[in-house]
Amino acid sequence: MKIAPKVWRNGEFIEWKDARVHVMTHAIHYGSSVFEGVRAYNTERGTAIFRLTEHIQRLMNSAKVYRMDIKFSREDICQAAVELVRGSEMDECYLRPVVFRGLNEDKPAFGVNPFPNPIDCYIAAWDWGKYLGEEALESGVDVCISSWTRTPANSLPAVAKAGANYMNSQLIKMEAILGGFSEGRIYRYGRERHTGDSGFGNSSKYFSERYGCSRKRIRFKSECNSSAANLFISIECCGCFGNIYAINYVSGSQ
Repeated sequence: MKIAPKVWRNGEFIEWKDARVHVMTHAIHYGSSVFEGVRAYNTERGTAIFRLTEHIQRLMNSAKVYRMDIKFSREDICQAAVELVRGSEMDECYLRPVVFRGLNEDKPAFGVNPFPNPIDCYIAAWDWGKYLGEEALESGVDVCISSWTRTPANSLPAVAKAGANYMNSQLIKMEAILGGFSEGRIYRYGRERHTGDSGFGNSSKYFSERYGCSRKRIRFKSECNSSAANLFISIECCGCFGNIYAINYVSGSQ
């Protein structure tokens, strides 16, 4: 696996080997992190990051839910991601922006209360292939119905992409793997399988494209070639349909 030699940390680029945190970091003990998964693709016009602005906006939104005050703007983080990819020597890669509560070693705080802890912001990048393997696109994958359910939104808000939410995902994934499956499918807490609930994968997500028109028709297209097994919801308005790819080119013609 190829890994970008630099990591962006709180406004500066550092060596990969120096991207370390203290064992008493708040996020390690209490799951206080939010993150994104972003892909950069090799295109005819050069390497392009798919929907970078939208991903970073969701990162900012997730941080807001958990009252994390990021000292960098959306534009700062987007620019850092572009520069990281540009210096990665990779035509395609996966980016992981992550914001978490760290540790103030001069005035350490070890309790659940997150407020005394500093907010750290990192971005790393590496060459990560298809989420479920290269063969998944051609052969498909074996999926089981998990005995676990999705965490209720009024317990852990799914609207925020938080590290703590993925403990639920890990239980689902481990159960699937130990049962001989590639992936597990879950339902929301309190919803029965016969009610028509579409369910969720342990790392699947919905991606909606919104247009200004109120006359909308939704159609579904399965996409499995990005960072997770995504279900893209494309909205068609007034007979004019098109996927809008908001991309940030980092090489080639702009």
